[in-house]
Amino acid sequence: LVWDMGANNADTNKRRSSFNEEEQGAFKLTYDSSDEEDDFFDSEQETRRAMRALEQDIDEKLQFWIDCIQCSAPGAAILPVASFDDYFSDGGNEEATMRCKVMRERLQKHEERRVKSMKQRLKEYELKFGASSEMAVRLRKLLFPFNRPKIIFGSDDLESVVRVSSTEFSGFDNLAERIVNISTGRERGGWAYPIFRGHLGARIPRMRLEVRDAVRSMRDRFKVVEWNYFLSELRCRGIDNAADVSDALHFLANIGELSYFGDVATPMDVEKESPVLDKKSSSLYEDRVLEFDDEESSSVAPLHHQNIDDESELHGSSVSLGLSDFIFLNPRWLVASVACILRHDLTTEIYEVRRALRNAEHLEGNESLSMDGESSLEMELKTDVNYPVITARDACLLWQNKKFTKKAAERALQYSDNRSVSPYDFLERLLVRFGVFVPIDLSIDKTCLGGRDYSRYCEYSDYPVASDNVVEALPKFFFLPSLLGPGDPNISDIWTFKTVESWKTTICHTILFPDGVPPGLMERITASILSDLYTNPSPVGNSNLSGRKDSTGHLRIKEILCWRSAFFLKIGSETSDNSGGIVNESIVEIFATLVDQDSQLCVASDSMGVGMRRLILSGKGQAGDMGSKIWKGG
Repeated sequence: LVWDMGANNADTNKRRSSFNEEEQGAFKLTYDSSDEEDDFFDSEQETRRAMRALEQDIDEKLQFWIDCIQCSAPGAAILPVASFDDYFSDGGNEEATMRCKVMRERLQKHEERRVKSMKQRLKEYELKFGASSEMAVRLRKLLFPFNRPKIIFGSDDLESVVRVSSTEFSGFDNLAERIVNISTGRERGGWAYPIFRGHLGARIPRMRLEVRDAVRSMRDRFKVVEWNYFLSELRCRGIDNAADVSDALHFLANIGELSYFGDVATPMDVEKESPVLDKKSSSLYEDRVLEFDDEESSSVAPLHHQNIDDESELHGSSVSLGLSDFIFLNPRWLVASVACILRHDLTTEIYEVRRALRNAEHLEGNESLSMDGESSLEMELKTDVNYPVITARDACLLWQNKKFTKKAAERALQYSDNRSVSPYDFLERLLVRFGVFVPIDLSIDKTCLGGRDYSRYCEYSDYPVASDNVVEALPKFFFLPSLLGPGDPNISDIWTFKTVESWKTTICHTILFPDGVPPGLMERITASILSDLYTNPSPVGNSNLSGRKDSTGHLRIKEILCWRSAFFLKIGSETSDNSGGIVNESIVEIFATLVDQDSQLCVASDSMGVGMRRLILSGKGQAGDMGSKIWKGG
């Protein structure tokens, strides 16, 4: 885990005192003893301010990522490395040593406080609920030493953190030696047992090594390769079992040799109809985003490859391999493709790419470029503000505009045995599956994302009659939760727990996070809920949002308002009476937010301490039948 020691943060440096001889002038002949006292006081204040800025830099750049690693890989070994060592070499090594010492003490104290807090809660749970209660068992597992993060520091206080410099290329020999010693068990980082046991020295099956050699030989020609073509290349090497190949690819993906997502596919033969989109316009949304943990959703079936000898099974045009259609032989290509989308200047980049494309078509005398009904959106967008919305067409344009992505995608498609799925379509489906892209419909009554209203940009508020020519032309919008701005909503303007109507009621559930919030919590919750709404199967026989057919019981999203720390949904469901003549619409409002003890919406704030956060999930709707319509989403 690399830290720049605050070199890129000017606030961590001490500012020079403004009371020096040059600024005071040459004609100051009097001596005042208070000048030295003021200088000492200012220096002490400046040192304290710089220290607070350094501690905040450690929390944001180190502790945040340690929490991320702990959430995804509990008990991982973490070796902090300090870069920019040459930045502090002018005044000696004292400043760099001091900063590394502060970093070590702060990380260790944070872990000690977290363990102490968990032990205290464990005692309370055991006294209140019993030692075998679910909450006590969960905390006991988290407190197990094997599940705690292993932050590795050296035994020498002065050289406890490895410092490197990229400009002078210093410290890398020491870093390599430390990594080898930790991996082989020579250095235990203060633990009584080696951190890595059973990894180095373990025998690797020959099949995995042969697949690795094939990957390395193909990497010069391909950055990404189609699954069937990859199998045909392995067949020439005498490898003809697809299950063994899949196992080897997972092993190579785990050690960082490549990127492969084979076992997270949804079977294509299970037809799904979205509650808000027609089947033709939702072909990209068949992989649901329901789980973000290590365990996959029960609705996502693991992929089982057949033997390569069965040509009809592997090369049939009607068979899709889900998220194993393509293999990323170079993981950097996948990272670069995602970086084309997740950027702070996304809106500006989209505008520039569109402009260059129009100019090119104008020079060629072809003015038939269509933006799929997005002209009003383009004219309204300001390039100095980033918007968390992108269309499928714009995403494809951004990928095609970069030579490294375009060339690799064209080459993969050229040697593909199944050209029904392009690398760009696969990237979209992959990003939808993992919550980077959230399919969203801008034709509803109100869509506000990050304080920006997008509903007025849409020129197709009424869905046309479904046909092969019209529905396919509708633009597909994707919401990017990770690009939401830092602005928070004015809670009092959009939500209150009180209800004016007597037939309405409010239900609420809260979750307390005593030790801080997992990184990206609201982003993941928002992506999961919106993706679930747009991919959840609708009742049989129901129509889409057009309402031209029977839409009884069909969920209709009427409003979506999303911010960094909150979201609001208004959902309607049409129900008919027993005779089937009168159709009524039941409205439910759903609100979720992440608050601290100072928020006006926080419940039981007196029992919360500093650093604690509370997730509030609330719904408002008809009070009849124990609020059953609220639980059913309308």
